[in-house]
Amino acid sequence: MAKKKKYTSLSSGFKEEVSGMSKDQINEQIVECQKRIREIKKELKEDPRVVETRELLKFLTSSFGEVRKREEDKVSFLMDKLEEYYPQTESEQA
Repeated sequence: MAKKKKYTSLSSGFKEEVSGMSKDQINEQIVECQKRIREIKKELKEDPRVVETRELLKFLTSSFGEVRKREEDKVSFLMDKLEEYYPQTESEQA
């Protein structure tokens, strides 16, 4: 039995229309919807405003990524040194 979902973005008209469709009609609708999804994704990738915004976002966040990576490396290095200088005894490991 299929799980019940709310499908809140769908109109009641669409839901009623589907309830009167045959299996073949439902399959055709699925294919059409998937085509539209691909078209939307393609348009989004090709939209110059979106492309420009993505590039700007990459540029703006790159320095944060570099700083975060450096801090993560520091923590890792310090933990290695801590283990090197002060190895845990068997009783501490338990």
